[in-house]
Amino acid sequence: MAVAVTALFSTVAHSNVQIASTRLWPSKEYTRLTIESAAPIRYTLFTVPDPHRVVLDLEGVAPGPQVDALPGKLPSDDPYIKSIRFGRFKPGVLRLVLDLKDEARPEAFTLGERGLAGTVLMIEPTGPETYAVIETAIGTVTARVPGRLLGHAGDRVALAWRAEDAHLFDAATERRLA
Repeated sequence: MAVAVTALFSTVAHSNVQIASTRLWPSKEYTRLTIESAAPIRYTLFTVPDPHRVVLDLEGVAPGPQVDALPGKLPSDDPYIKSIRFGRFKPGVLRLVLDLKDEARPEAFTLGERGLAGTVLMIEPTGPETYAVIETAIGTVTARVPGRLLGHAGDRVALAWRAEDAHLFDAATERRLA
């Protein structure tokens, strides 16, 4: 079971950032929550047991209509998330809490203006995840993303990821490097 949290922004904090949109995509394998803003946001993601919850602290985010609407976007038959709630955790930090139906392993990644620039060559949905082949200045990168990635061949993108989430392979031998 997995809950994927996609943040369509960079990871540098700004104060009073407004959320431009929020979306939920439930599926049998995971539920994806996407949060989009025009400005970068710093976030912290962690889980809490008994009862199982995923917590997402958003620094410098102002509450607004997109966040207010998020709990209403959750379908009652979502396989993983029971409810969504939010509130001001401490000054300058908006906390989103996903109350879960069972234990989950959350994943988070960001897309934004900063990062490794590239051009999408191909997007291939394979059910629970999507593979994107992207041509960059350092070579071709294949990215595996939970869920369905929106976009088309020819789109310009910026790739950003956490180092601990990267899996690197030798192009000649196809053996994992790290």
